[in-house]
Amino acid sequence: IELSDGSNLASYFSPNDRVDQAMIQAVSGAKRSVRFLAFSYTHPGLEAAMAERGRAGVRIEGVVEKSQLRAGPSMYDSLRRSSGDTDIRTDVNPANMHHKAIIIDDEVVITGSANFSRAAAGINEENTLIIRSPEVSRRYHEEFARIHGAAGGETSPPHEQAYWPLSLRESTLPMDLRRRVFAPIHCAVWLKW
Repeated sequence: IELSDGSNLASYFSPNDRVDQAMIQAVSGAKRSVRFLAFSYTHPGLEAAMAERGRAGVRIEGVVEKSQLRAGPSMYDSLRRSSGDTDIRTDVNPANMHHKAIIIDDEVVITGSANFSRAAAGINEENTLIIRSPEVSRRYHEEFARIHGAAGGETSPPHEQAYWPLSLRESTLPMDLRRRVFAPIHCAVWLKW
């Protein structure tokens, strides 16, 4: 879906839309950075795409919910051990860090109900949005920096020189964006499709 400000939005519904392949393709195209917040991170294909990008010089930063590391196999350890520019941490929040978000090159956000797992991609009924918008990406980067910083990480700054938190009032999104989509970090964006 092309938006009036030049951004675009793609929606996927599991299990029919092969959301894992869309996520892997988006991550594989990263040129500068991949940042993620993951409640559950067990999809080996997504881990392989991130590890490959890290070996290619792309900065990989992430935070994984600590309770999920005890729940079963996770890609957390293998991604931390992969060569490349990676900084993967566990959440320090005493409650669940329930985010499911990937920020690519400060331009693309992948978010929705789906965990980064095979079950979310191929069994569960889930929704995922891939949003190509520097403005939405800035909002997600702000939340990522807060969580990653609390976990002891030094988050690299966004690639754009101008970085500031945006509210809807300060937003440069055109007013003809009418439908409201709620993101998991309580950021609301008006969209028209």
